[in-house]
Amino acid sequence: MIIMRVLLLLMVFMFLPAPWGINPCAAVDFVPGPQERLLVVAPHPDDEVLSAGGLMQRVKSSGGDVRVLYLTSGDGAFLANPVSWVRGSDIRRRLGTRRMGEAVDALSVLGFDDEASVFFGFPDRGLIPIWRNHLQDESAYWSRRTRSKHVFYYDLKNHGSPYVGSALLEAIQVELMEFNPTMVMTPVLWDSHPDHKAANLFVKAALAGLPIRPRIYSYVVHYPKWSTVMHRSPAEIAAFLPGAKGESIRTFSLTREETRRKRRSIKSNQTQRPSINRFLLKFANHQEVLFEDPLVALDLGETRRYTMNLIPDLVMEITVSPQGTEGVYRYTGNETVQMKVYVAAGQGKTRETNLRLSRRNPEFRWEAPVSDQRILYINLELNRTGANPVREVWSGLWQLPAEGGSMTAWTGTEMASAG
Repeated sequence: MIIMRVLLLLMVFMFLPAPWGINPCAAVDFVPGPQERLLVVAPHPDDEVLSAGGLMQRVKSSGGDVRVLYLTSGDGAFLANPVSWVRGSDIRRRLGTRRMGEAVDALSVLGFDDEASVFFGFPDRGLIPIWRNHLQDESAYWSRRTRSKHVFYYDLKNHGSPYVGSALLEAIQVELMEFNPTMVMTPVLWDSHPDHKAANLFVKAALAGLPIRPRIYSYVVHYPKWSTVMHRSPAEIAAFLPGAKGESIRTFSLTREETRRKRRSIKSNQTQRPSINRFLLKFANHQEVLFEDPLVALDLGETRRYTMNLIPDLVMEITVSPQGTEGVYRYTGNETVQMKVYVAAGQGKTRETNLRLSRRNPEFRWEAPVSDQRILYINLELNRTGANPVREVWSGLWQLPAEGGSMTAWTGTEMASAG
């Protein structure tokens, strides 16, 4: 009888949840360093608390410092907020002003004052177009939602800045040098939201021209079914994300109090009320997920070649040298592959090409000369139908100084999905 009771107790304990703040599946739990200086880059108000609401609290309680850069004011959030469905730039501007106030309130719940937040006021849903078509000062992006070509929020210190990439890069660089972070958090390049993709690119391009080298981690907000795995172990997350490496994934465990405050902070974003319970509060769980996203410096004293198998029968080769960059896609399969190749080079120039590769047309080449290559961004969308359907999106970012010499390169592969 006693043995049966002991066995019953053991079975009960096996199915009890782990103590709060401990993730039983976490292989590598992230711990912020002493005197950490954490800079969180948020494309929109609420991204900061969703991705790092717990980590920001821990850094502060450990004696560190935190600053949040909001690239946009969230004035284009037409899906989340019914008031933003109404057309009119005045309504959207009021929405952006209100969302900035909510962001300040959300940070105050976590224990931060107004100095922790910096708003740039660039256009919501406009960061990718700015990156692709308005990287330099040739022309400013026009936001059809706010009907403006410049930052119009009067109380922002960069009021009047044109919607061009160089202005946003400079603003980010100023804050990076002033705050001098030891750690930067930015969205992953493969996030489903275009503003989040652009945030990753702008942050890394800004860091390329600076002498500081903080540790870089990225976070996920928008990705199909992410809410079903973001509380799991790095190994399980890596298995969910084809192509991801488990060793690059870190999890941060929140205490019960940190989670409670994070939940309250999320609820401060009242303009997002329709999506709070359905989406936002799913991030108020026992852990936050970080992806190592380091800078890789390359010395281009000689020509370097990069090869990547996009699918078994399609190879991408990129040759980079001080004289320029050449890319070639070689296909050896029997089925037809449809591709969209997008290249953005130095002076805001862009090139987008739609092509079909087959046995009769197996190769496509492109070139980018040095004069166009201060920043080179390549985005490839690939679709193959037939017996083995594949969708792949590949993105890469390179920067080569105009005078030549060392080049900084980042590459990020979005996840392929078959079926």
